[in-house]
Amino acid sequence: MVFDKTGTLTSGQLRLQHTTALGSLSVGDALQLAALLARQSRHPTARALAQMAGGDAPRWQLEAVREVMGEGVQAHATLLEGAVAQAMELRLGSAAFTGLD
Repeated sequence: MVFDKTGTLTSGQLRLQHTTALGSLSVGDALQLAALLARQSRHPTARALAQMAGGDAPRWQLEAVREVMGEGVQAHATLLEGAVAQAMELRLGSAAFTGLD
């Protein structure tokens, strides 16, 4: 048998089941940042994540966004709140690309 990922055998609708934040970010911030990165990608899973996460994340600004084909999306994010700006490098994609494998 051969299966594809077009939704032929399933409903074709991806759903986020559970979110866990690693590090110091809250689950809400982690999801907002993931959605911001996902909006920069053409990958179907990224598009589904962006849609499920909902609205904008006005507290965060992305810079130097780069999509690495077959791996994921990376960017620099800056928190635009408070007197001290918080900056971080973000990656959304495969476990190897994000360093979680």
